[in-house]
Amino acid sequence: GFPAWHYPNDQTAGLQHFRVARSQMFPIVNTLPEVVGGGDWISDITILNPSTTVEVEGVVDLFQDNGSLFPASISAPSIPFVIPPSSWTTISTHNKGAIATGYAKVFSNAPVTIEGRFLNPQFATSVAAATPVTSRSVSLLAAAGGSATQDTAVALIASSAGTLNLSLSNSFGLPIASRTIDVTAGQHIATFVSQLMPSVHGGVISGRLTITASAGVISVIALQFDTSLSPITVTPLP
Repeated sequence: GFPAWHYPNDQTAGLQHFRVARSQMFPIVNTLPEVVGGGDWISDITILNPSTTVEVEGVVDLFQDNGSLFPASISAPSIPFVIPPSSWTTISTHNKGAIATGYAKVFSNAPVTIEGRFLNPQFATSVAAATPVTSRSVSLLAAAGGSATQDTAVALIASSAGTLNLSLSNSFGLPIASRTIDVTAGQHIATFVSQLMPSVHGGVISGRLTITASAGVISVIALQFDTSLSPITVTPLP
């Protein structure tokens, strides 16, 4: 569900015009940096209305890794919603057919909170949701190589062209490894920490990963893979 590197490539003029028109109706945008369906995977995208007095409306667009819309066999690629005060709605991908991976953009006319849950029968799945964090810099606990299936998956969307600075430190705060990745505006990255930090000696990773964007912000979620699948808290940094 987390292929290595993804480069959106949406250059359709008609779609761009539609987005401009819609941005005037639904000016608030939230990003879920990973969505997967097919291949026995299900993604549940839950949108919560925090207002106790006003309903919220909007639309969810699901994009594949290359920026094209999700295949209709996995999910309707554009899904409108209306949510009463203090309520929520959940949109799910289909689990049959060829696997499709990507991300979701939630456009709304008022603030919402979004969560993602990822289900696959080969994993015991936590009931907790992955909540995306948008910030210039984030940190998260990472663990990989401790068992045959252990690895931390990280998915993000970069808002601006620039450089991502990655650093991995141990439990004492001492640096273990670092690298930089050049990104384009809107670039989607979804991969494992073992692939992000291949230089770690022995391939066993246990520490804290920090990701900082040189420009703009990044929207990030993280999942811990092992015999189970559970979300990891992503912490925004100043």
